[in-house]
Amino acid sequence: MKLFPLLATNFAMAAANAHVLDKYYNLKKEIEHQNFKNLDLLHHYTSGMKAVFTQDVHDGILTVRQSLGGAGYTAWSGLPLIFDDYSPNVTFEGDNTVMAQQCANFLFKQARKALQGKDRTKFDGAFSYLNELKEGKKVTCTVTETHQFLNLDVVEEALKVNLLFKIRQ
Repeated sequence: MKLFPLLATNFAMAAANAHVLDKYYNLKKEIEHQNFKNLDLLHHYTSGMKAVFTQDVHDGILTVRQSLGGAGYTAWSGLPLIFDDYSPNVTFEGDNTVMAQQCANFLFKQARKALQGKDRTKFDGAFSYLNELKEGKKVTCTVTETHQFLNLDVVEEALKVNLLFKIRQ
């Protein structure tokens, strides 16, 4: 049971990587035309991914190693070498704490813009929820039965409302 979440995380990482790689290639084309508008956004994504992914993989290797019992710690399993080789990744190009702070800093800047109304353009994509922060729109929960929380749209809406509430505090 310990390994299935690692497998699921791997698929999620692959999907996120494909999304950000697509954004990277688009940014390269934009930069050729002196358009740096999405540079901060890509830095936000890659900083966050580096911080989360390297730590998750590091912890995942340790979980696999421990799942094998004593055999996971023997040299012939190969895991001690993999663990030792991978461990520095959490500090390459900036400690994960610093990378997570850079990611969070971008989010704070976006929230500040929305609260102050400085950015007259609409937020789109991953930050579209900030439009509701600018508008000061009140949202109420429409869920009346617990099984409705199995709908991912309902869960996403609940997370959005929670986030907007926390930003306003």
